[in-house]
Amino acid sequence: SDNVAVKTSVTASYEIVDLAGAINRIQSFEQALYLELQQSVREIVGGVTIDELLSKRKEVGPAVFDKAAPKLLSLGVGLKSVDIK
Repeated sequence: SDNVAVKTSVTASYEIVDLAGAINRIQSFEQALYLELQQSVREIVGGVTIDELLSKRKEVGPAVFDKAAPKLLSLGVGLKSVDIK
């Protein structure tokens, strides 16, 4: 919310928990995973000041996980972990 550009890198571990769902519900589960993580990072990082982001950066990965996991699970992709660098 400080209007400062922030570069982040996201690493995520996932597993396919519903193969039929991951293949039939969406065109590309990899692209859906990427887009959902990207949107979640933008919402979380964009909602805090740069000082809050720096002081609580270890909390960003779990917050992204909590936000993205339910949506991805509904698509057949089980999110295992998310880390922000």
